[in-house]
Amino acid sequence: MVETERRFTLHARSRKIARIIGYPAGLGLLAAAVFFPFGDTQDRWVVGTICALFGLITLLFTWSVDRRRRIEVTEWQVTVVNSFSRYVVAWHELSDIEFEEIQNQGGGTAYHRLAFVTPGRRIVAEAPAGSERALMKVRDRILHARELSPKEQQSDVGIAVAGAAAVADRFGARLSKFPRLKGGLVFTVLVLSVAVTFVFGIGSVIILGLDLILGDWLVAHVPFWDELIGFFDSVSG
Repeated sequence: MVETERRFTLHARSRKIARIIGYPAGLGLLAAAVFFPFGDTQDRWVVGTICALFGLITLLFTWSVDRRRRIEVTEWQVTVVNSFSRYVVAWHELSDIEFEEIQNQGGGTAYHRLAFVTPGRRIVAEAPAGSERALMKVRDRILHARELSPKEQQSDVGIAVAGAAAVADRFGARLSKFPRLKGGLVFTVLVLSVAVTFVFGIGSVIILGLDLILGDWLVAHVPFWDELIGFFDSVSG
């Protein structure tokens, strides 16, 4: 959406870093699970499985930071989107925005998160996160957007309509504790599809083509070449 004083989205501060590092790292681990020489057959399956598992975890975490964790502000409400949950709070329901302290292993303060307080619950947003001073500016921006919200919402009719919408949103949030099939999930599926296509499609063509041209030299100089060719022969066969 077009950002204004009353409509904007706040993402995790590490979102760009996650995009630059997370996706390549996850895809690299998946590629290593197939291509890297792990020695004997038992080591290949054990270490390959570990690499594949960590690759999927890395991609899932990166997708969470990139496509899920955020705060959406509109004229009528604020929406907190966490990794596996989504909460919608109408402006008239919001009592205050507090700071949630996250401690490190030594008992000190690692960073803070925003906590949205309503009469019935306290919602902690996973992103953005940072120092209390940095989040104070974020908090002030959100509260300023609430002050600019249409005053008609405070009328009896407006409150009744907003209350009904909030009930529906709460019901929808309960159904959305698992990620919805939205753009972010589709994007992740496309990334994984490209990775699988490259590894088992284009990758196998390149490997078999090199074997056809430089097979004898590669067998003599690359210790695991026979195993690699045998794997791709079984896949393509």
